[in-house]
Amino acid sequence: MAKASGFVEAAGCCLYGKPSLEEAIRELGPRPIFLVPAFLSAGTTMEALHQRLDALSSKFDIILSPPLGAHPGLSRRILVAAREVAVCRGWAPAETALLLVGHGSQINDASGNFMRQLGDSARKGHLFAEVGVAFLSEQPGIETALADLQSPQIVAVGCFAASGRHAARDVPALLSRSDRPVAYSGAVGEAPWCDQLLLEQALQSVESWLRRRSEPLRHAQGV
Repeated sequence: MAKASGFVEAAGCCLYGKPSLEEAIRELGPRPIFLVPAFLSAGTTMEALHQRLDALSSKFDIILSPPLGAHPGLSRRILVAAREVAVCRGWAPAETALLLVGHGSQINDASGNFMRQLGDSARKGHLFAEVGVAFLSEQPGIETALADLQSPQIVAVGCFAASGRHAARDVPALLSRSDRPVAYSGAVGEAPWCDQLLLEQALQSVESWLRRRSEPLRHAQGV
């Protein structure tokens, strides 16, 4: 996949876990490394990533891309995937509510702002009868958001980077308390199309990096 996309090599790493960020970067070596965070917002986790990268910046040439959540096509992809969930259940999307569920935060606005913007984008898509946003760590919570929706059935999307404890256990448990049918799509980050979005983020960073590198040469040539 790496060579097919124009990259010599590709590797994955974890900010908390194995393989670690530092291990992966050392393995890739001194060549330019384009790092794409599989995060849905630029919140506290992104801040932690910046701190870790600061300690590596003197030894490695690391070009950091915007997180997955910044991809302009993410909202549309989520809508299409949610529509497929509804259709598979035999539900007309125009008669179904969409509930976007995220982590949220009491100490950083980035996660909540991302979710609210995602909700606004989904409403503009006009695919579902209504769109709600819910959080695990701020208001409105899932039960409150469910109560605010009026549609007879609901498709819920977990706006998480992976199927960890929140996406795989906490969210389904809270959704199960609904008195209406709820179809849960799971974590967005587990969708196969996320790989393409991450690759597009990386390629965009490559283009920007090449433009910056060419500027001194263009100025020297008087172009």
